[in-house]
Amino acid sequence: VDNSQLTFGGEVSFRAKLEAEIAKTKKIPIVVLVIGGSPGTAKTILKSVEENTPCVFLEVIQKI
Repeated sequence: VDNSQLTFGGEVSFRAKLEAEIAKTKKIPIVVLVIGGSPGTAKTILKSVEENTPCVFLEVIQKI
């Protein structure tokens, strides 16, 4: 469905486009909330920004 080729993180582009389209169609605001993350998180942020989705970054000071 999304041409991810069954690879880890392959859905990121599709997901960003889908979220942006749903937000546009339903006229609801969306934001990506980034708390910590891994190298794959950078791709999620990039694809979200490419779809004009704002991102909020929170620094983790101490894990509970």
